[in-house]
Amino acid sequence: MLTPLWLTMCALIPQPVPWPDALSVSWGPHAARIPVTVTNLTDEVMAGEPLSLRVGGEAGELPIVGEAIASLRVCDERGVELLWNVTHSEGDGDTLRAGDTVTIPVSCGPSGSALLHVYVDNPRAWRVPDMLVTGLRNPGFEAVTGDTPTGWSPGLTDAQHRMAWAPDQGIDGSAAAVCVVEPGAEATWVAYRQFGIPLRGGAEYVFRAWVRAEEVEGTAGWFIHVNGDEPMLINEVMNAGAGTYGWREVRYEFTAPEAARDATIGTVLAGTGTVWYDNVSVEPADSGPLYQVSVGERESLNLDRVEPESGEWLLDVVNMGPEPRNLLVAANLRPAELSWRRSHGDFTNTVHAEVEAPGGGVTVEPVGTLGSDLMLVHLPAQTYASLPVTVVLDSAQPASIEDLATELAAQPSNLARGALMDTQEDREAWGEARSEGATADSSGGWWPDGAAGTSCLRLEVPPETAPRWTGFRQTGLPLREGAHYLYGGLVRADELDGTASLHAHVMDAEGAVLAYLGTGPAVVPHSEWTWVSTVFEAPPGARSIDLHLTTNTWGTLYYDSIVLHEVAAPLDLRPAPAPLDDLRVGVVDPIIKVFPQDIPPPAPATVDLQSARNEHEVLQVAVRLPDGADSFTWEFEPFSGPGENPRVARVERVGYVPVDSPTCYRRSDGAPWERRVGAGSAGSDGWPGCWPDPLLPLTGNTVEVPEGETTALWITLYTPPDAGAGDHSGRLTVSSGGESIDLDVSFHVWDFGLSDDSRTTAIYDLRVGPSGTEMLDLGDDEVREAWYRLMAEHRVCPDMPGPEPVFRYEDGQVSMDAREFDRWARLCLDELGMRAFYSPWTFYALGWAYRPGERFGLEPFSDEYVTAMQSIYRLYIDHLTEMGWRDRLIHYVSDEPFDSVPQVVDDLREFCTLYEAIAPDVPRYSSTWHPSEGLEGAITMWGAGHYGVFPVEKMEARRAAGDRILFTTDGQMCIDTPYLAVERLLPHYAYHYGAEGYEFWGVSWWTYDPLDFGWHDYITQNDGVGENYYVRYPNGDGYLAYPGERYGVRGPLASIRLALAREGLEDGEYLHTLSDLVSQLGDRSDTVPEAAEALALARELVPIPNDGGLRSSLVLPDPTRVGEVRSRLAAAIESCRAALEE
Repeated sequence: MLTPLWLTMCALIPQPVPWPDALSVSWGPHAARIPVTVTNLTDEVMAGEPLSLRVGGEAGELPIVGEAIASLRVCDERGVELLWNVTHSEGDGDTLRAGDTVTIPVSCGPSGSALLHVYVDNPRAWRVPDMLVTGLRNPGFEAVTGDTPTGWSPGLTDAQHRMAWAPDQGIDGSAAAVCVVEPGAEATWVAYRQFGIPLRGGAEYVFRAWVRAEEVEGTAGWFIHVNGDEPMLINEVMNAGAGTYGWREVRYEFTAPEAARDATIGTVLAGTGTVWYDNVSVEPADSGPLYQVSVGERESLNLDRVEPESGEWLLDVVNMGPEPRNLLVAANLRPAELSWRRSHGDFTNTVHAEVEAPGGGVTVEPVGTLGSDLMLVHLPAQTYASLPVTVVLDSAQPASIEDLATELAAQPSNLARGALMDTQEDREAWGEARSEGATADSSGGWWPDGAAGTSCLRLEVPPETAPRWTGFRQTGLPLREGAHYLYGGLVRADELDGTASLHAHVMDAEGAVLAYLGTGPAVVPHSEWTWVSTVFEAPPGARSIDLHLTTNTWGTLYYDSIVLHEVAAPLDLRPAPAPLDDLRVGVVDPIIKVFPQDIPPPAPATVDLQSARNEHEVLQVAVRLPDGADSFTWEFEPFSGPGENPRVARVERVGYVPVDSPTCYRRSDGAPWERRVGAGSAGSDGWPGCWPDPLLPLTGNTVEVPEGETTALWITLYTPPDAGAGDHSGRLTVSSGGESIDLDVSFHVWDFGLSDDSRTTAIYDLRVGPSGTEMLDLGDDEVREAWYRLMAEHRVCPDMPGPEPVFRYEDGQVSMDAREFDRWARLCLDELGMRAFYSPWTFYALGWAYRPGERFGLEPFSDEYVTAMQSIYRLYIDHLTEMGWRDRLIHYVSDEPFDSVPQVVDDLREFCTLYEAIAPDVPRYSSTWHPSEGLEGAITMWGAGHYGVFPVEKMEARRAAGDRILFTTDGQMCIDTPYLAVERLLPHYAYHYGAEGYEFWGVSWWTYDPLDFGWHDYITQNDGVGENYYVRYPNGDGYLAYPGERYGVRGPLASIRLALAREGLEDGEYLHTLSDLVSQLGDRSDTVPEAAEALALARELVPIPNDGGLRSSLVLPDPTRVGEVRSRLAAAIESCRAALEE
């Protein structure tokens, strides 16, 4: 009996809380922390209860005066990072001052206590974007951002349902919010809303707000939704009444359910008229003190610092423990290797990054490269070491991935059982294939042709099998909370309906799933052995992991050499300080991104540029200043040459945005007051750091540059339609501190021009993101027009040429108001010549696994619904026909439908039949990504993935059947990949594989201010099946332009991604022009062999399958080939034109 009692007593003794080696975007340990103990004085659970602590030097205050706010982090005793908020005692600033307040969330049981730590003193930490929400923001609507009250989000607004800020129209002449709904408009839940207002379960609250109305028909007032794990535990509308009246208060008293966490509140005008809103509050009823707080002494972290004497780059690693450790380090050294290539202009020779020991008892032994660069590192106790990294040319043939994977899988430290799949014991470790608790509708087992010449696992799922997760599983492998692990293996595929990877579930002590893991890159059909992997951190509460060699689609897959190794993730890979005593100026192909740490390549004797007439060409110039200098000037001497000369259209500076982690779709299920750090494998070949993307305007010819940072000038040149063919000469001069470098520019104009009408469709949705309403400001005509003109200048189209028409269905009669639509469509379609647009959302069927929604209160597919929707669609189509726009319409039917769900397929077929009867010639589009037999005949324009998920032969079959192809590219144009490959190459893919072009789901979808953060906020999402979840989209996904207000621009700023999209669309014109000339030559085309050779070289740029848009360094190992191919195409065009004139 003594042993269990002793164990119980030990469990009650507080254990030291481990010091984290790195918190969010911190790139190393914090040097100081302050413990805060909070005791719950109530008999209720505290869940994220806000606690405000004063900053200062007195007892009970946080001793963090003078610390940078950017370094502030807060963790609970589990090590989970929490949100926080800082309120300055006066003014603003970047440091904490005495009297400031830090608010943190507290969670503990009734009469229990919680230990939190406030971390500071880390000069390398970035500021974090997410703050703790502690209550209502801007309750009186006094503050405004753009034209929207700060903190409030408009919803369901359109031309007939408008929300606005109303200065001087509130109570006592203060500001207010106003809603205007036009007479005859449909009653909707148009509103200003505010989300995530924290509540305490079981507590009593009072909601108060004020309303004023004029000629209201319907309901006017406010609503409140009280939410927990389930939404709308309370759903209350406070109706102030219809008619016309002065200010009235609405009031609602409620007890928050025990499961409540937060509230959503908003305005209501479910009807027509005008309503003003002001002074809203949600306040707790009177209560006593909730907690007792004890602020402990400041603690310091003492580590031995080991730094090398040399090295081009530094790889930071740490051992926080009291004992020496031998660590298997998984590092991404590609930033160093690619930087070497950019600086040396060498993209063909083999290089590798060598990591050495810096001394101080640290040793390094390389293992090999499998996704990550692996090395064994010995670190003494409590040591923070920087390992020197040097990039060297390498003539040796690297070991095959099969050999490296087999060697790693055979290591005794591999936690996966049966990793090599050779022995009977290995086979028993994986068992038989099964499907989510049932016997698998598949054949699977051992296969003699493994990666290393021995056996492997084979899984075959037939096409007729109902979709469910099927395959081999291994459960209960132990994990150590907070440790990092490498999970990976070899996978290859035969026929496959989609893509494949390895999966895993991280489990807690009760067997609940804490995190879902997947590996990358995606394995595509007909692929050879591919190493797929992820490095992940076991989250708080993790006890074990289940490995899943599974798929939810049909096809044949092979698995071998499965690895689960504990590894050490390095804190950071960063360039070593590099003193520079002279000005460096170099020219970099615009397809290659220039980074702050780059040393520019040597300046060329002559810069050689070329273009056709009516084409834009980019000159990218990298500039690094000598130490001590802070600015440079530039001057461009105009071109001189035959006839009209090319001219400088625009000079911009490439801006940098921070990226916290490589792109992937990250999911997180933490509490609202916890900082969301989602799991997910790296989907890109990028890395954390500052990445080039926005194009920032210059107000003069002087450019300021932070010390030690390289910047890039982005000079857009334009060759007018009447430019003279031949060579033109110009000069760029860059000067700093009395030193100047001249770049002589030779610009060759080819003797042909490009049409204004692109023959490649490129659609980028102009849409509002969760945080973009105020920044986008499409309600301003000047701003909206600026967006359309910027897009047209880059040869791309918005999804809709203006606000969609207003449709009505009343008393069996249909009507359409297209005045606003027509006004903007005349600009976009007639003046700017945009070649395609989508149908209004009124005619959209469904996305993912959702069912079609009601329209005008009518049940989908009811007799009245069919009659009404066909009548409205006919009205719309007839109008487009009359205006001459019908041939540019694409009927967008469905986004990424779950075609494995029979109901989805049935709904889409019925939906398409409904509209086909009215306009069979209008293409019905769906971004399916992959082929879908069930949708053949219904969908007539397929959104195909360009990397192999829609096999080439399947695309050819659909085209032979009369269907059309657009490449769908969601998630493919991220910021954090080193080359602008997919943006430039998509028109090449379209030309060579018979697609009409491509579409991307957003040009303006912002969740943060994209100039401040290059990653997205988490959003809540539901696929139509299962529960809501939080997901973070890829870095830069959904936008290729930036808000211009910070730089005095009323409208958007372009990005280098958008600029290279234009370059690619101009390449597409070269391809089509040459193809047309070859056709005109007919039998004489063999007299111009260089034409076929150029087209063949162009096709070599874009094989399918490929590694996808997120891995540009793999898709395009030598990015300079694209420019070389374009030169060959241009020369062949001139040769064909000459042959036709003979």
